[in-house]
Amino acid sequence: MIPQSTSNLLGISLRPWAGMSPAKLALRGLVHTAIGIFLVYWCLRIAAGGLETDTAELSRIAGTVRVVAVPLAILFIVFTLYGLLRVAVGVLDLVPRHEVTGTVVMAGARQFGDVLPRFVQDLVFRRGRDYFGSRNDDTRRTRHQIVVETLDGLKTYTVNPGMALSVRQGQQVRLSVSPLIGYVAKCQVL
Repeated sequence: MIPQSTSNLLGISLRPWAGMSPAKLALRGLVHTAIGIFLVYWCLRIAAGGLETDTAELSRIAGTVRVVAVPLAILFIVFTLYGLLRVAVGVLDLVPRHEVTGTVVMAGARQFGDVLPRFVQDLVFRRGRDYFGSRNDDTRRTRHQIVVETLDGLKTYTVNPGMALSVRQGQQVRLSVSPLIGYVAKCQVL
C-alpha cells in the first residue's frame, strides 16, 4: 500500500488556486480588484451622504442605507485585498519554474470524498430526484491530478485533463512546476 498524503486521500487540494495558470490567476485577480474598488467607492460615497433627499421619509431611508454602507464598504475592502493577493501571487508565479522528476503513482480524475464507498457518496452528494424520478447528478467539481513519487516523497499536482491522460502509472516523468501555486506548465515522459 502506497502511503497517501492527506490531500490525496481526501480528493482535494490543500494548495489554494491549485492547477490554475498564474496568468489566469492574475487576470482574474485584476477583475476581482476592479469590481472591489468600484463597490468600495460607491459604499463610501453613500456612507458620506451621497444620497440627497427632500422628504422626511426618504431622509430616514437614506440614513439606514448610510449605516449599512459602512460595514459593506469594509467587506468590499477585504474583497479587494483578496483580489490584490491573487494578482500578486499570479505575477510572482508567472516566470519561475522548477523541475520535478519522479515516478507516476497515480494519474486521473478526483472528486472530494471519492474515497468513500459508492453508496455513501450517493447519499451525501446526490440528493433528491429529477423530474424523471432518477437520482440527480453529482455536482462535485472534478479535478485531474498527477501523484509523483520523488526523492522528497509523494507530490500531488492538479493538472489539465489532457496531461493527466498522457501519463500512466509507473512511468518516469519530468514536470515543470511553478513554485507558489504548483501550476504544471509541462509534463515530459522520460
